[in-house]
Amino acid sequence: SIVHFFVSMSVVCTLLKKPGSLTSITDNFITCRDVLSHEFKFATRLSVEDHIIKAVDYLTQQNVIIRSSSGISISPENIWVINLFAAQIRPFIETLWITIRFIDERMTKPMDDRLLISELMHTGHELFLLEQIRYKDSITKVGLENALKALISYNVLLVDEQVGGSFKRRKIYHKSDTSNAIQNLKAALQLLI
Repeated sequence: SIVHFFVSMSVVCTLLKKPGSLTSITDNFITCRDVLSHEFKFATRLSVEDHIIKAVDYLTQQNVIIRSSSGISISPENIWVINLFAAQIRPFIETLWITIRFIDERMTKPMDDRLLISELMHTGHELFLLEQIRYKDSITKVGLENALKALISYNVLLVDEQVGGSFKRRKIYHKSDTSNAIQNLKAALQLLI
């Protein structure tokens, strides 16, 4: 997918839509990079600061943003450019949002991987119909599986493997007892939503 070539620019544009300084964009970029690490491989040849400066410089040269002593503002006639770049990562963010909402609000007992993916797909379709997510592309099996990996890395979900019939291994997911894990991930996602 072409979004992999623009992931840093997409994150920067998403963060530019919220008021903040270059320092806060850098701090928030690191958080967003961590949240999206199961979907994207971020370039490491340059430092985070250099990636952000490169993106901001490009957007400034294209008259999309205006840098001044009071901060960075988006040129009203070119906000569409910011929205276009930001939209590239939106389906991935929505996939994470579907997953965290289901785990937090609906998951009451341990579930095997097939049932959990099915329930996540159902929840995604409900949220799409309720217009709480924008992109139908947010509801894919592969995307939801990657979102589960992110939730495991944030200690929101725990996974055990069981040997079932015919020696097939099944993953059993259950909520972590870590009380602030869901809130931490939701706070990180709020930077991108």
